[in-house]
Amino acid sequence: MIRKTENIWFSPYNIHYHIQEAKKLVGGEKFAKDRKWKRAREAHVAMIVALGFYRLEKKPAYIQLPKKDPPDAIMMWESQEKKGEYTMLDLEITSYKSGQETFLEQLKRGKAPEKHIFSSDTSIVFQIQDYEGIDVQNVIDYLSEIDAPFAIWLILKKQIHPDTIVEFTSIDKYGSKKISLNIGEALKLFIGEKHSPILHMERVGNINKVGKSKLPFTHQKPPWET
Repeated sequence: MIRKTENIWFSPYNIHYHIQEAKKLVGGEKFAKDRKWKRAREAHVAMIVALGFYRLEKKPAYIQLPKKDPPDAIMMWESQEKKGEYTMLDLEITSYKSGQETFLEQLKRGKAPEKHIFSSDTSIVFQIQDYEGIDVQNVIDYLSEIDAPFAIWLILKKQIHPDTIVEFTSIDKYGSKKISLNIGEALKLFIGEKHSPILHMERVGNINKVGKSKLPFTHQKPPWET
């Protein structure tokens, strides 16, 4: 089945630029709380996921925000084995705050009951404030028990100034990986390795492949306005 998406895909670097411009325009507090900026906040989370994925898998990933959710965002990257073939992954973005229930209890009640809601085409992304209530090994054991085809990613902001540093944890039924990610350094690395800030994708003669062209940095509106 060929999936229909928009043609424009945004790099983490481009998304970061537009987020900083939005914060200058409305202020950081309004950006963080106003419902009007919900899609922009989801773009910010997706940007962190793309940078974490790039760090873990060495694959530059690009983001798109569908006009209707689910999903909240789509991440796309090119196959390193087959040029012109791309993988897409839906991102389901949510949060966990410790207190009334453990992370695993929330997971079972909501996004990951025993009868799967999501397939391997989706990863569930949780923004967390701390690790209280989260037993990673218990989560791994549960995902293994239900043979979950999807992964779970945790994003924890550890530091805002002078650099933004997040902890990025990837969990699936096989185990977990945790990295510390300096957002500024990760963005510089992405651009330093000459990955395009924006990609324009369109299907070519082979139905399983797409052609890509690089677009100038200022070509497009922010992803949440397209």
